Amino acid sequence: MRRFSTRAEIIRSHATSLTDFVDCCVCEGGCYYEYEPHLLEGDGRLTLLVSHSLGLDGAPIVLLHAAYVLKRMGLRVLLVSPKDGPLRSEAKLRGVAVLVAPLPKRPEPVLNVDNFASFVMANTIETSAVVSALNGTNVPVLWWVHEAEACYSPRRVSLLPHVLFPNVTVLAGGPYARRTLLKRRPSYQVGELLYALPDRAAQTTHGHDEAPQAAGLAHGHAKRKTFALIGMLEPRKGQDILLAAIRRLPRSVKDACRFVFVGSAWNQQVAEAVYAAAAESPELVSCVGTIPYKDLPAVYESIECLICASRDEPMSATASEACMFSDLVICSDGAGMSELLRSYDAGLVFGNGNADELAACISRVCRAADGEFDGMRARARKLYESCFAEEVFERNMRRLIGQMVDHPVEIDAEQRKMADELREQARELAIAERHAYWMNDAPLWARPLYAATRWALLRFVLPVRHRLMAGHDL
Repeated sequence: MRRFSTRAEIIRSHATSLTDFVDCCVCEGGCYYEYEPHLLEGDGRLTLLVSHSLGLDGAPIVLLHAAYVLKRMGLRVLLVSPKDGPLRSEAKLRGVAVLVAPLPKRPEPVLNVDNFASFVMANTIETSAVVSALNGTNVPVLWWVHEAEACYSPRRVSLLPHVLFPNVTVLAGGPYARRTLLKRRPSYQVGELLYALPDRAAQTTHGHDEAPQAAGLAHGHAKRKTFALIGMLEPRKGQDILLAAIRRLPRSVKDACRFVFVGSAWNQQVAEAVYAAAAESPELVSCVGTIPYKDLPAVYESIECLICASRDEPMSATASEACMFSDLVICSDGAGMSELLRSYDAGLVFGNGNADELAACISRVCRAADGEFDGMRARARKLYESCFAEEVFERNMRRLIGQMVDHPVEIDAEQRKMADELREQARELAIAERHAYWMNDAPLWARPLYAATRWALLRFVLPVRHRLMAGHDL
C-alpha cells in the first residue's frame, strides 16, 4: 500500500481515491483493518460510515448492525472511528473493514470523498465536524442522531451547524431523539430512522445451563420470577428508582420474585446502593456486572421481565431486544421506547422517576396467572418485527439511498460559496472558544503552557505549514 512521505503531500493530495484516503488517515496516526479482503482494490462506489467510537454503547452497536445490512444489500462498506474499542472484534466477525483514525476531529481528508464514496453516514452529534465539512458539497450525507437530553452539552450544541444544505439528510433514531434535536436546531428538517437488530432469538445457540448460570439468573431460583435491568450503573439508567420500588413491594411479592442488575459501575453512588441492596437481601437482589454482548441472549431467555427505568433515553436497545425475545417489558416514559410500547400495547409503562408506579407494575407481573400476559408477549415480538427487524431497516435504507444517491441534489456555486463561508465562520468560532477556555477556564498551571505552545505555533510551525501547502521547499 502506498504511503505519503510528508505531511505536505497529504495536504496537497486531497485523497482522490479510497487508497489515498486510507493512506492519508494512516499517515495521520490511524490504523486500517482490512476485515473485508480487497476492499481497497474493489470496484464500485463505497459507503463510508463514521462513528464517534467503537465502544459497546448503543449508537456504535446500531451503526455496526447498519453496516451488516448495507453489506447484505451488496454495498462496499468502510467503518471509520477516531477511537478503537471492543466493537472492532464484532466487525471482524462480520467482515466489515475498519479504519481507526481521527477523522471526526480532523475532517480535512473527507472533503473529496465524492471521488470514491456514494454517500457518507455520520452517526450521532459527535460526528458534527464531518457533517460540517461536507455540508454544502455534492457528497450525499445521512446524519443519524440518537442523543438524549443529557448529551447536549453547551460545547456540543455550539458545534452543530446552524444551516444545513440539501445534500445533508438528518434522521433521528425515533421521535424522542427527533424532539431533542429540534429543541437545539428548530430549523432542521428531521426525519426518523429506527435502528436494526439482528434476530438473535431465532439464531440463539447459547446453552441453557452455562451462560444463565454464570450470570446467576436461573440456577436455584426456579420458584421466583426474575426481573432484570441491563445498563451501566449510573443515575440516568434509573437503578435507584428500581431500588426504591423494590423497597415498596409487599412481602408476598418480594418472596415471589428477584431482581438482577446487569452492568458495570459508572457512578460510585449508584453502584454502592446496588451492592448494598444485594448484600442485604441476596435472595432478592443480585448484581452480576458486565455480560458480553454475545451472551445477552442467554439473559433474555432466562428472565420473566426486562425493566427499563431510564430517566433520559431516546430508544432503549435492551428493551428492543427483550421484545425480540417476547419478554415482558416495564418501561419508564423517560425512554423513547415507551411510545412504541404504548402504540403496540406491548408492555407496561410507568411515569418517569415514579417508584410507586414501577412497584405497581412489578406487582402486577409477579401476581399474574400463567398465560395472562401471553398476548402482550406476542405483541412485543410483533413490535420488534415491525420496527427493528433487519428487513424493515433494509427497506428503509433502499428508499433513502434511492433518494440520496440515485437522485442527488446538486449544490450550485452560490450555495457552495455560502457553505464555505459558514465553515470558515464555524472554524474561527471554534478557535476562539478554545482560546477563551485555555485563557480563562483551564487550570492555572496549564495556562502558561498553552500560551507558550500557541506562541510557538504562530511563530514557527504555521509559517512552515503555509509554505508547504503553497508547494515551496523549506
